[in-house]
Amino acid sequence: EQTVRDDQRAPSAHSSYEKGLQMSHVAVVINSQVGSAQFASIKKTGMTQMIGEDQAGILPSKFLGLFGVEAWSADGAQRWYAEYANTYCGGVPGKHTEGNCAYRNGHYQQGYTNGTRWSGASQGPDSRLLTLGWLSEEGEQLLRAHIGRVGVSLGTYVPGIADPPHGKLLGLQAQRSYALGPIKLTPAFAWTQLSQGADVGSLRRRNLQLGVQAQGSLP
Repeated sequence: EQTVRDDQRAPSAHSSYEKGLQMSHVAVVINSQVGSAQFASIKKTGMTQMIGEDQAGILPSKFLGLFGVEAWSADGAQRWYAEYANTYCGGVPGKHTEGNCAYRNGHYQQGYTNGTRWSGASQGPDSRLLTLGWLSEEGEQLLRAHIGRVGVSLGTYVPGIADPPHGKLLGLQAQRSYALGPIKLTPAFAWTQLSQGADVGSLRRRNLQLGVQAQGSLP
């Protein structure tokens, strides 16, 4: 048999050998609470998730990594979080990273997508992304910043495109809601910038989205 990236085989291989058709994961969540007489209690959570792209024996292997911490106020009105995602195979501490492996194999050239959109992490495979965020119940406020590197493409994947936007990533998102009588207005802002590749259709190196959502109840 001709093999491509371990058991991610060439299209001619029999599907019964294609263990990479499945993915599995292990998740660990740790909760704690800190506080004192002078300060309100602050709750926090640490989380890690390892997703096996491949299989070694009966166990998953070639893990993709997701790590995060989150804290919130005693009343739950404020939340802060940080999240780091590594979608290389071997994207966990102590492992050698392997590119051109995750989300794709010889049988499915379209990759792990649904309607061209990545079904896993939105930054796609071979990427590293740090996200910092803040949420507030008052005004439904959200502020989120992204920094990292996209290996293939952001959001969507089309195999026929030779050089889609990728590379170093910077991003910022913000929104806030305002009550105007029976109507709630939510203006939102989202901006991303990638350092490499060519603009093709809706795939752009620089993307700016501005919008306002209006919500109300009918009599």
